[in-house]
Amino acid sequence: MTAARASEASETAEAPEVLEVPDWPCPTVAVDAHGRVQVDGIAVPVPGDVPPDGVRSWILRHVAERHQRLGRPIRVTAVDPDGTRWPMVVHPDGTAVQAPAPPAGRRLRRVTAAPPRPGRTQARGLAAAAVFTAAALGLGALGLVLTSGGHHPDQAPQGPAAPPRPTAPSGANLPVPAPPGWTTRARWAVALAPYSRPAVAPDGSAVAVLTPDRRLAVLDPATGGERWSTGLPAGADGTLVLTRIDDAPVAALLAGARLYSWPLDGPAHPRTTVTLPDTAAVSVLGTSPLVSLPDQTAGVVSAGGLRTLDVPVGATALAADGTTVTAAAPSGRWLTLTPGRRPGRPRTMAPPARGARLLRVVGLDGRRLAGLWQTGGRQQAAVYDTATGRILARAATPGGGLEQATACVGTGLIALGPLVLDTAAHTSRTGPAAAVRCAAAGGRIYLQDATQTWYDTTASASTPLPAGAAVPVGVAAGQALVVADKLQQHLLYALLPGRGGADAGAAVGTGPGGSPPAVVASPLPPGRG
Repeated sequence: MTAARASEASETAEAPEVLEVPDWPCPTVAVDAHGRVQVDGIAVPVPGDVPPDGVRSWILRHVAERHQRLGRPIRVTAVDPDGTRWPMVVHPDGTAVQAPAPPAGRRLRRVTAAPPRPGRTQARGLAAAAVFTAAALGLGALGLVLTSGGHHPDQAPQGPAAPPRPTAPSGANLPVPAPPGWTTRARWAVALAPYSRPAVAPDGSAVAVLTPDRRLAVLDPATGGERWSTGLPAGADGTLVLTRIDDAPVAALLAGARLYSWPLDGPAHPRTTVTLPDTAAVSVLGTSPLVSLPDQTAGVVSAGGLRTLDVPVGATALAADGTTVTAAAPSGRWLTLTPGRRPGRPRTMAPPARGARLLRVVGLDGRRLAGLWQTGGRQQAAVYDTATGRILARAATPGGGLEQATACVGTGLIALGPLVLDTAAHTSRTGPAAAVRCAAAGGRIYLQDATQTWYDTTASASTPLPAGAAVPVGVAAGQALVVADKLQQHLLYALLPGRGGADAGAAVGTGPGGSPPAVVASPLPPGRG
C-alpha cells in the first residue's frame, strides 16, 4: 500500500467515530469582524487572566464544559470573521477534530465520550480551529449582535400545535441564591431544552421557551401553563426572541442561516421561514429584527421575506423599528431609512458641553442612541431621542474607557461603562464599576464587573448580588424569571417577591449578632468514615 493510500485508509477508518456523534446539540461559536466572541448568539467574555496564546484552548474548553453533562463529544460549528464555517467535533476534554456532515440517510448512534485518536484528521481539525480562533486573540468590548452562523437545518413539516398543558407545579425551589427583592420559592417551574434561554416580552405579557422535546412553547406568565406550542424544524436550536414583524408580535428563532417566526396572537400560529445570506448578522436592539449585510446594505423582515435598503457610505445601521432603520455616522449625524422611500431628515448630536469632541456613537434601540464625548480631561455620555434629537440624560466620568464601554439597555435605564443614566427621569449617576456583561429585566439592569461580581442596578443604587445568585431574564406577572440547573434539568423558575438572598433558608446569611455562620459538614460517603 502506498503512503497516499495508507493515509486515505487511516482517514476513512476514523470517519465512523466522527459520524456517530449525534447532530444535536450543535452550538455555533462565532467571531465577528471586531473580534467579539459569541456562543449561540450570546456574547462570551474571555477572562482577563487568559493569555492571548491561550484563547483558542479556552474557547474550546468553555464549549466542552457547557455540554459536559452529555458525557460524549458534540458537534460545533465555528464561524470565523469572513463567514467561513468549520464543522468540528469537540470532545469533553476540549480537543477538537474536523467533522464532515453525515451522509444523507445515515442514522447517528449515541456514542460515549472517548479521547480522539491521533491522525491527520485530528491535526487538520485542530488547524482549522486555530485558523478560526486566531481572530479572537485581540478581544475587545462585547456587543449585542447575534451572528447567523451554523449548519443549515433541513426544512421539516410543521406539526399541529400541542394542546395546553396543566398549570406547572409549584414548590420547585431555586437551588441557588435569589436576586435581591425575590425569594427562592417558585410559584412555578418548567423544564427547558439544554443550554437554551427563554424569551420574555418587555411588558411581561408572554414568555416563550424551547422545551426538552424540541417544541416552541408560549407560556402564561402567571401560571407557567402553555398557551400554545408547536414543533420545531429539524436542527433549529438557535437564539429565541420575542419581537415584532409587520407590526405584529412574534416569537422568532435564529437558527443557522434561517430566521423562523410564529405569530403570538390569533387562533393559529403558522411558521414563516426567511432564508438569510451567509454573511448576515441579526440584532434585536430595536422593536424588530435588523439584518446587517456587507457593502453598506441592511435588511428588514417583512411580508415573509427580506427587504434590503442602502445605508449611506460611512454610516452604520443600528436598529430597526418595523421596516424603519436608524443609521448613524461617526460625525454624530443619524437618519431613518425605509425600503422604497427617501431617507428621513438627518439630525446631528448636540455636544453636551462646549468644545466636546465626539469619540463614539452607540446604538441603544430604535428610539435612543448615545454619544460618548471627550471634554478636557473627562469623558461624557449623552443619550439622544432619535425622533427629536433631544438629550434625554447625560453623565460625566473623570476617568476614561468609555470608548470601549459595554452598553446595557433597560426600559428606562441605560448603563455605559461606569455611568448609569435614567432617560425617563433625566438623571444620572456613577455606578460601582464598568460592566463586562449585563442583562435587563423589569425596569432594572444587572451588571457584571471584571471581578465577576453581579450588581442589581436601579436609578439610585447598585446592590451586589450574593455569590452564585441567579440573574433574572425578565419580570412577568409580579414574578422574577430566572434560569438554573437542578438535578440534571435546565429549568425556568418564576420567583415570588421577598427580601431575597437572606430568606432563602436558615443556613443562608450570618450567624447570631452578625458573626460569621457556623461551618456545616456534609456526611461522608459509605466506607469513608
